[in-house]
Order: sequence, then C-alpha cells, then structure tokens
Amino acid sequence: MRGIAGAVNRGDAVSVREPLDLGVPVVASDISFRPEGVGLFLPGDVDDPCRKTVDVLARGRGTPRTGAGRESLGARLNTYPGL
Repeated sequence: MRGIAGAVNRGDAVSVREPLDLGVPVVASDISFRPEGVGLFLPGDVDDPCRKTVDVLARGRGTPRTGAGRESLGARLNTYPGL
C-alpha cells in the first residue's frame, strides 16, 4: 500500500502521518506543514504528483518511526469506536 494525499486546502493530516509512521511511502500536496519524509507535489500541477510518486517509490519503503508499529497502530485504531 502507498499513500497519496491530494488535498488542496487541508493542513497536517492523520492520513499522511499514519502510513509514514509505519514506513509506507507517502506523497502529499505541498499546501501546509508535512512531516519529514513526505514527497511533496505542487497543487494544481497535473504532472508533478506523478513525478513525485515515481521518486518516492524509487526510494522504497521507509523505516517505521520510533514507537510505531502494530502496537501503536492498534492503540490508535482502538480510539476510533469511542468517537
């Protein structure tokens, strides 16, 4: 699975952080703060997301961040039913 976030007006998002925390390559629009390791593309440029996706996939899978993994993902998912 790969993550591509193409929002044009959203800020920092869980949809970007969760896959990144697990070492999954992520490409997102350069509209606001994005964590280190995210491939950024220019919003409104139809070719840039393709170029950045190829670049990110060529780098391969990242390293899961400290504290990330099945345990922290499970803890995160367990918070959703209470919302």
